[in-house]
Amino acid sequence: TAVFELPALWAAARSVEVPIAVADRIILDSRRLLDRASRWFLTHRPRPPSVTEEITRFAPPVRRLAPRLPELLRGREAQEVVDRAGELAGRGVPAALALRSAALLHGVGLLDVVEVAEPAGRDRARLPVEEVAELYYALSERRWSSPAAGAG
Repeated sequence: TAVFELPALWAAARSVEVPIAVADRIILDSRRLLDRASRWFLTHRPRPPSVTEEITRFAPPVRRLAPRLPELLRGREAQEVVDRAGELAGRGVPAALALRSAALLHGVGLLDVVEVAEPAGRDRARLPVEEVAELYYALSERRWSSPAAGAG
């Protein structure tokens, strides 16, 4: 929750005057992100995890990049976010909250971005996290637009 600032999102979703079902959908999507991110940490990080160290390492770049997700996404993924944000805005959700909510599930990829760009250990070279994010999401779209994507 700390890496993705989910408590602030939950408070924002509860504070807007929208039907309960709409606010619940935003919260449900954030919990899906939380589930995926939790599995990512359990799969990709050493055990036992140091929660404080993981938050310290991942939160700053994720918080910097998460607002940029709508512009980092390409093709079908970008269109899905635009469509979903439009749907939420049409139901009364403020535009910024609608866009953030619509892009939420794509945020789990930011964990991979940080892992590649800022590897743990002082002796490892760091890459510009913004450039890694751009490449990551370009490759993600390429995966979905390849002929083999429809086969599976």
